[in-house]
Amino acid sequence: MLLTRSLKHLSLVAQQRDHYKRSIAQSCNTIPEGMKFGDAVGTAVNLNFSFDLVQQIFIPNSNQQVGPLYFLVPYKLALFGVMCEPLS
Repeated sequence: MLLTRSLKHLSLVAQQRDHYKRSIAQSCNTIPEGMKFGDAVGTAVNLNFSFDLVQQIFIPNSNQQVGPLYFLVPYKLALFGVMCEPLS
């Protein structure tokens, strides 16, 4: 039963990945050669944006803190990425 569910999930993921790759390829075909992101204003092109929360990094908030408190009170920094796929 678990194996069947896993295989079904992998099949669904493969279909979604194929759809994503086809969307990127179609949007790449609508962009003129050598176009940059700022040039797309006022032009009828199909842009595909991807976004992802990359990771969270903990950084200390001040090196002026004394002793172990320096390591116990970190700031949380979230790295969030956005990319226009056809224009890299």
